[in-house]
Amino acid sequence: MVGPNIRTRFVESLHKMATGRIRFVGGVYDKGALNTLRRESYAYIHGHEVGGTNPSLLESMVAGSPIVALDAPYNREVVKDAALYFNALTGSR
Repeated sequence: MVGPNIRTRFVESLHKMATGRIRFVGGVYDKGALNTLRRESYAYIHGHEVGGTNPSLLESMVAGSPIVALDAPYNREVVKDAALYFNALTGSR
């Protein structure tokens, strides 16, 4: 998991569920390291639902990362059928 490690109840629940295969690395601001993580990770999980094209989503697409995205109109418009989608309310795919 890449990104600021803000300790909310939700993040705490993720830490409790994590296995040795999931790492919380905090923010990564070095482009080379971030691109390596994108290429070598199991998947990029995109949970944004706000309108517009998110640069992280585009960069992950360019890196060839498998994408799991929140089922939102903007995400479907960008990724089309090249992602697995999930519903934030039900967790279903």
